[in-house]
Amino acid sequence: MNLQIFLAITGIAALAGCNPSASSLVSVTAGGSQANVTRTISVARGATARLNFVTAVNENCTVISGNFARMSRSPAHGSLNIVNASEYPNFAKPNPRAQCNTQKVSGQIVSYTANSSYTGPDSLAYDRFLHTGAVIHYEVSINIL
Repeated sequence: MNLQIFLAITGIAALAGCNPSASSLVSVTAGGSQANVTRTISVARGATARLNFVTAVNENCTVISGNFARMSRSPAHGSLNIVNASEYPNFAKPNPRAQCNTQKVSGQIVSYTANSSYTGPDSLAYDRFLHTGAVIHYEVSINIL
């Protein structure tokens, strides 16, 4: 049975241990070993919006290897950037990994940069592969202002 959840992006980001800068509405559909996340964001021409910080950590804050993001559909009016980085995660307090929020951990930052000469819609897709073998597929609709 699929589970449909609508959350503000801060809610889904807290589950993923990330702190994205763009606000949006998120739809999550989970079933089996794949989850689908659909979100809509707005970004100014030429600006960059952070979409995700991909990482996984143990309760002792050591990074779990085998987690990564990969583009599955490129945007037509901007660029999807996936870069290795060290960042502070953002786990919610009930999560035992919340203690890791005070130290940087390695992972990948996923961001979108809009073309400076275009105003209108764009879209992209990327997949987040987890060390467990599960996949989270992200579909992002973009309004370039």
